[in-house]
Amino acid sequence: ISPDVNLLYLSFAKLDLSYDDISSLIATPTLFKSLIGLEYIGINEYFNDALQLRKARPDIIMLLSLGGENYQPISLDAALNSTEKIANLVDELGFDGIDVDYEPNGSFDALNDINKADFYVKYVTKLREYMCEDKL
Repeated sequence: ISPDVNLLYLSFAKLDLSYDDISSLIATPTLFKSLIGLEYIGINEYFNDALQLRKARPDIIMLLSLGGENYQPISLDAALNSTEKIANLVDELGFDGIDVDYEPNGSFDALNDINKADFYVKYVTKLREYMCEDKL
């Protein structure tokens, strides 16, 4: 990695991700994809590389990106109920925080819908309950 790089986004995780044990997820890439997102081939290698990068370059800010165009929550309640799991995942992976890339219906324009905008505010507010302010 170039010494000019100072920020790395791991993308995209589901807004409504769910898991019980990180070690079993990393050992089972298909389970990881279905519960967390992050559609990488060789997820074990990816995380090993990320952890090695963390050791070699502790100055790089590593963020877990949530959502994106492809990951719409099954339900808004499911996403709101996943916020503690997201905070736990960030801590377990040793990341510095999260980036919320909420694109309802695959577009930022959908945030003009009052229900979608209201959900986004509730979601970020609830994430803040479980994460330090500097991680969000």
